[in-house]
Amino acid sequence: MGKIIKFDTCKKINGFVNDYINIQKEYEKKHNESINKDPYGSINNHFMKKCKYKVSIIISSWNCSKTLLFTLKTIENTYICNNFNDKLEVIVVDDGSVDDTVNMIKTNTFNFELKFIKQIHLGRAQGINMGVSKSKGDIIIFCDADILLFPYTIDEIVKRQQDFLNEAVFFGFREDIDNVPEKVEDIVHYVQEFKPSFWKDNRFIYDFIGSWGSNMMLETNFLQLYSCKKNIWVSNNIKAIYDCWQLYRMVYGFLFSVSRENFYKVGGFAEFLVGWGCDDTSFISLCLEQNIKIIPVPSAHCLHIYHPIRMKSQWEDGKKNEKRMFDYISKENRINYMNQDFSSRILFEYQNNHDYTKLPIMIKDVNYNTRLEEADYNYFLGNLQKAKKLYLNIIKDLNLEKLENLFDIAIRLNDSYTFNLCKENELYLQCFFYHVANYYFNLNMCCVDDIVGSNSYYCQFLKNINKNDLKDRAEQYFYEAQWYLSYLDYFAISIYDNSYLDNCNKCLDILKKGGKL
Repeated sequence: MGKIIKFDTCKKINGFVNDYINIQKEYEKKHNESINKDPYGSINNHFMKKCKYKVSIIISSWNCSKTLLFTLKTIENTYICNNFNDKLEVIVVDDGSVDDTVNMIKTNTFNFELKFIKQIHLGRAQGINMGVSKSKGDIIIFCDADILLFPYTIDEIVKRQQDFLNEAVFFGFREDIDNVPEKVEDIVHYVQEFKPSFWKDNRFIYDFIGSWGSNMMLETNFLQLYSCKKNIWVSNNIKAIYDCWQLYRMVYGFLFSVSRENFYKVGGFAEFLVGWGCDDTSFISLCLEQNIKIIPVPSAHCLHIYHPIRMKSQWEDGKKNEKRMFDYISKENRINYMNQDFSSRILFEYQNNHDYTKLPIMIKDVNYNTRLEEADYNYFLGNLQKAKKLYLNIIKDLNLEKLENLFDIAIRLNDSYTFNLCKENELYLQCFFYHVANYYFNLNMCCVDDIVGSNSYYCQFLKNINKNDLKDRAEQYFYEAQWYLSYLDYFAISIYDNSYLDNCNKCLDILKKGGKL
């Protein structure tokens, strides 16, 4: 199939497969709910009845006193805080801020056990390790200082983590917001009235033009049986490894949990990294090496207060840190960063006088506002039959983006009837996925003229992409047995060069014989 792209992925984790089938079966049998495919059902109907372990929320903060206050007030409004308060502690590590964080902590009261440490300015990883060293929890949850938590967010992670304490890492999702109330007293009401849309996280919706489909969790079946060897490009710079997603890059540091035992086992967060990036990726890579599974939890959703990039060099830092990360993981001898004396870093410590008062808290049922929202909800969760029915009920009102989703469903379900119904929409000729589906069902190849003038993101991408890069990506997907993604790329390049139709048809034959999409 041609030259295969070589990646500098560490051999120690290259063979890892994220097989959490047994965890999923056990959880779903015990709790009668999906571990990750029905977020609203979990939020509305399955409250945590028991908190088995002490839970420590660790926040490393730097010059963000206002958003930190908002984060702490939304923690105060969580179900776990109001029902299992004796099992919860929050540890904030101020990484050498020069704002009024210390004064903010001292002048506010919080309805949970709070430990505050101000350390010399060292970095986020050092702040997290400091926080864990001061914690007592068996379950450690990491949270950023610009995150707003829904009342159920922490519980949705804890109720899963506590059943599989040392077997898995559980992680949540976020959506960016930029219209946050100015006053802290308004923030809880704002969060309670907010309608969550977990699929706005860029691990659901690809955030770059030219990434086929719009649903990474669907492509990977919520990372189930997904391998470190596999890659998904989510950037128009498809040659850059940094813009290629692997399994170990799927967990973001703003919201995930791990057992205390596993945190110490892998040696804490990597303090050798410089500047921004890869502290979470490095930590997860070490977890995978220990055969710890990573499991997405869409019901563990939160809001991220949007802010401009704080460090101008962050993308360059990230690329350098990725190399440092692979070099480190490849070594036989590692540093356990938890085996050190943290006291020399501390500038100031504070612990609140914890006087708990049960606050009124209401977890409102989350429902759909429209049929379109319900259709999107099911599409992003991979409930394709249900999503198809809902989309078809409003097909004449679908815009180009949603129509692409419906064509995508028709291909995935091998449903030619739905494909023909999609053509009732006047936008169908502008859909790249219409042309893909047309070839899938009828073997009619479109030509370049079919996409000229189209305003489909994918068609615009095709007009600008380097065709050799697209060919390389198709070959890589084929090599990794990602047949659907390979089919999409080979079809796209065949529009310009029909000599690649044979490769396109090989993928198609595999798909039609039952090869997984």
